[in-house]
Amino acid sequence: MIYQQKKKLEYFKNYFRRHDIASNYNNLAFVYASQGEYKKALSYYQKSYNIITGLGQGHLKTQTVYENIKWVYFKRHSEGDFEKWLEENIK
Repeated sequence: MIYQQKKKLEYFKNYFRRHDIASNYNNLAFVYASQGEYKKALSYYQKSYNIITGLGQGHLKTQTVYENIKWVYFKRHSEGDFEKWLEENIK
């Protein structure tokens, strides 16, 4: 029982650290986007998205980061296939 609880604790410590890192990347991306530096913003949104999606399906921030990436994509590209671009560029 103690072993299981320690494993859970370790998981939660790791989970929350990764969540914090993803949030920081998202915040940096927002700042770059607000300054018109969309390429840098996409880079940080990408990092955030990769961490968030690694935390599991249905994470609360997944849709937020996705929408942020989409907004920046269309700021850089007036048209195009966002879903295709996302598949090719967000790994």
